Parts: sequence; structure tokens; C-alpha cells
Amino acid sequence: MSKWITPDWPAPDNIQAICTTVASGNLARHAGNQKYVLADRLNLRYDFQLPCEPAWLNQTHSDKVVHIQKPIQGAESVIANCDASYTTLPGQACVVLTADCLPLLLCDKAGKQVAAIHAGWKGLANGIIAKTLSYFTEPEAVLVWLGPAIGPEAFEVGQEVVDIFLALDKENKQAIQKINAQANAQNNKYCMNLYQLAKIQLNKLNVFDYYGGDYCTYTQSDLFYSYRREQGNSGRMASMIWKKVK
Repeated sequence: MSKWITPDWPAPDNIQAICTTVASGNLARHAGNQKYVLADRLNLRYDFQLPCEPAWLNQTHSDKVVHIQKPIQGAESVIANCDASYTTLPGQACVVLTADCLPLLLCDKAGKQVAAIHAGWKGLANGIIAKTLSYFTEPEAVLVWLGPAIGPEAFEVGQEVVDIFLALDKENKQAIQKINAQANAQNNKYCMNLYQLAKIQLNKLNVFDYYGGDYCTYTQSDLFYSYRREQGNSGRMASMIWKKVK
């Protein structure tokens, strides 16, 4: 089994991006043995010969973005309480951790700017995508890769979540489907498509060069951790993007 997957997208040659699989181990300190997590993080850095530590975040389902302006050192570092990072520094990886939430990796077509976004439904509702794109010089000239997330047939939500997204944008209705309406008349359960919700937001922001969105962390247990499948007791994958050092 491969330790990571590589996005299939037309990023500039100086941009590298990956998403780890379960074969890379758990990369989240809050979800596993500290010693093993730090060892797996060190292995990841060694595999790609990264000159500095990836920008590990304490993710809070917010709209907060950190602009990384100097190289990070120390595998135990957590640079900010936020859900996205942006940088122009060569060799500095932006990284997010997920196990059902949607990771998005971004770069401009000139290969000068990169960012990583952690977008669960709360982050999408809070506008994390728009906030991150605002850091780019030309948001309309950004490439986006939608990494592995829980698939549209596996992500069940209640009426309260549906109401939030319909209040935000009526177009979100196309990303929401009632689950067997007759059998669940009392439960008001729906399936929600995180990929489609993200695409709707990107379209509204005049970003149309997006790729990926064809995995399901919940059903593809051979490749991915899943918070819902493992009932909260899961590791996390890392989705990373960086500019290669010349």
C-alpha cells in the first residue's frame, strides 16, 4: 500500500502536494501515542526532504487563517489555533489533518503561493474557503485540489445542519439529499456532499480550476482513517502542499 497519494492536477512544476494514507501512520498528536506520532511526522519530513517542519495547526472548525512568514522548527510545534495556513516560503509545507472532514490544497498558477484548508461542515459554513482565498494575490487564478473526505452517501446530518446551509445559499440544496424520507420521517436525516458544498463556494468566488473530490474516507478503510467509521477513535491523515526549494 502506498504511504501517500499525489493529486492529479496541473500544478506548476515547483509545487508538490500529497495526502498521506493509513500506511503513513497517524499524524495527529491529539489522536494517538505522542512518541509514535512524532516518529511518523519525522518520517514524513524525511521522505520529502523538507527543510523545515510542516505547519501543524490546532484545528477548531473556524474561519481563521495563519500566514506563515518564517520557517517553522520543532516537530512538537503547533503554530496557531486556526483551520488554514498560507505561505510564499520555499520548503515550508502547509498542512491540515483530517479523518472525514474535507482537506483543500491550493496554489496559484505562477507557483508562488500555497495554502492548505481544513473544512468540515462547520468550517464551510463559517467561510474558511473564502477567507483563505483572500490571501492570494489573484484568487481567480488559483488551483484547488479537494482531498479525501467522507463521501456524499456516507455523511449523515440532521435538520439543524441542513437549515444552516440553506440559509447561507439556496444553491446548497443540490448538495443535500433526504435519506429515505418515508422511513425517516421522524428523524429528519439527510446525506450531505462536502465536495459539492465546497465547489458551490468556489464557483461563487470565481474559482473554477478545482480537481479531486473522488474519495470516501468512510468506505475506503484500506486507505483512510474515518472519525465516523471508527466512532471517534481514529487517527488522522495529513494533506500537505509546499513550494520546492530550488
